Amino acid sequence: MILCFGLATALVLSEGRRGVDLSTFLSMRVKLANFIVLTAVLLVWHLVFSVCGFYQSKRLATLTSLVVDAAKATTLAAVALMAMARFFRVGMVTFRFMLLFWLLSSVLIIIARVAVRYLLRKIRLHGRNLRHVLILGTNGRGLEFARRMESKPELGYHVLGFVDDDWAGLPTFVQSRYKLCCNLEGLSEYLRRNVIDEVAIYLPLRSFYEYTSQVAGLCEQHGITMRFASDIFNLKIARSRAADLDGDPHITAYSGSLDGWPILMKRALDIAVSFCLLVLLAPLLRS
Repeated sequence: MILCFGLATALVLSEGRRGVDLSTFLSMRVKLANFIVLTAVLLVWHLVFSVCGFYQSKRLATLTSLVVDAAKATTLAAVALMAMARFFRVGMVTFRFMLLFWLLSSVLIIIARVAVRYLLRKIRLHGRNLRHVLILGTNGRGLEFARRMESKPELGYHVLGFVDDDWAGLPTFVQSRYKLCCNLEGLSEYLRRNVIDEVAIYLPLRSFYEYTSQVAGLCEQHGITMRFASDIFNLKIARSRAADLDGDPHITAYSGSLDGWPILMKRALDIAVSFCLLVLLAPLLRS
């Protein structure tokens, strides 16, 4: 973002429209106030990217969502910069400057994130940057999860095996080529003796609620990510998301529209993107 800011500054000043050329600008003294404003801008950008999930793992994200999320983040960052420039009365941040900054930041960050995604996928295909997954439950859903992970080696998920007790469907699992690592009672010892990054739970939650709670505690102690399917009720339309109620986490299934802060952010982003598109298409609309 700092690079894009510098490029936009160089492009605007190289035209000499504000009576200051690039060499004169570079020879100016940097004041303490400039550092304070820059620090505030960097903190706001960091907050925007954190809200947009930029610092979270995007291993399972699609290319489309990666590009869209990057465009949303840079748009919000540009809007934040424009608002702060007005607040601190930074005369250099004109509308033309903002348009150049938004275009440069969007293009460069999208290119950078797509390039990193491509590089990481190539590395994972050679057996590096892997996530070792242990699956609890030898039922059909657990097997389907394992097959989906192995069908996409570029994601870098290595299925170590399964954990389950003897049950009526175990002979069907034995016919598959997957390994049964241990039974449910031996899971604690297996976690201590092996490198596990994630535990995917596909046990029937109604029958194994108490045991699943114990597994969650074990994963928390070992720093292991716990994964489970959110569609535990086999809902066809409703989507799920995490929410807090007085500090207690809940998974909410909903099929209606968003409300509160998410709809406000979505509305602000829609207005910002529409405004930028109108500016870009203005010459065509005039003709």
